[in-house]
Order: sequence, then structure tokens, then C-alpha cells
Amino acid sequence: MIALVIHNIPEGIITFITTNNNTRIGLVLTLSIALHNIPEGIAISIPIYYSTKSKRKAFLYTLISSVSEPLGALIAFFLISYINNIYFFSIILSITAGIMIYLAIYEQKKRSI
Repeated sequence: MIALVIHNIPEGIITFITTNNNTRIGLVLTLSIALHNIPEGIAISIPIYYSTKSKRKAFLYTLISSVSEPLGALIAFFLISYINNIYFFSIILSITAGIMIYLAIYEQKKRSI
């Protein structure tokens, strides 16, 4: 759950920045992220429910994870909404892409060793 919370905060930031710059692309991105959050919620709630037999804990941890994305959007709104230009937008997306590519290559190398 903690990994998904950490994962969802940058998603919220990117979604906010994208929607702030281009509403149409932002809505498409929001829809696609919402759809990919469904299996994430299932991946959190099912193991917690079966390990604790508590629907309340499963719901609570899933709720905490799902609230982290709007939290990321709020962080972006308060910290970076004033810096709204195409260059900043490009830098943020490039950094995000670089992190994802690095992690994908690092994890692949780690598995092949």
C-alpha cells in the first residue's frame, strides 16, 4: 500500500499539470489513470482482507491509497501552479519519463542477474 501511495502522488501531480495545460489531454489522462487504479485498489484490498479478515481495514487502506492521488494534485496546485509554462511542463514530464525508464532497466538487470 505504501508503494502505491508513493506511486499515486506523482500521478496526481502529472494529472494536474497536464489538465492545467490542456484540458482535453488531461481528461483522457485522468480517465486512463482512473481505469488503471481499479486493479491497484483490488491489489491492496484483497490481500489485506484475506490476511486480517477485516473489511474495514481493507477499505481504509484502499481509501488511503486512493486519496494520495488528489493529494498530489493539491501539492501541484499549491506549489507549482504559478509556474505554468510549456518548458516547465516538458521538464516535469521528461524527469518522470527518465525515472520510469531507469527503474524499468534497473529492475530488468536486477532480475537477469
